[in-house]
Amino acid sequence: MDIGNIIELETADIVIKHPTTGKDTDLTVTVYAPHTDTFRKAATELVENKIDGMEFLAKCVKGWKNLKRNGKVVKFSTKEAVKLFKEASWLHKQVDSFVARSENFLQVS
Repeated sequence: MDIGNIIELETADIVIKHPTTGKDTDLTVTVYAPHTDTFRKAATELVENKIDGMEFLAKCVKGWKNLKRNGKVVKFSTKEAVKLFKEASWLHKQVDSFVARSENFLQVS
């Protein structure tokens, strides 16, 4: 196996699935990979009990596209991501599951 062909990505996009139909939506969330400084810093804060799990995951989010709440576009911020994850546990679960799988941040060249 030639490991030189495998590239670790800094970020990856999650295509969010509708919580009841399971079909892809137009909402995408961009998250930092576990090997990045951003992720590691957030993980350290979590271990040191400076933040909770929701804030940890929110700090691992780089941004999103096509997110609306009640018809209005939601601008990205970590604070808004925490609020969103608390409001929509199904979304939190999708993002958390994606981030936990390191293969989501690998690309073969």
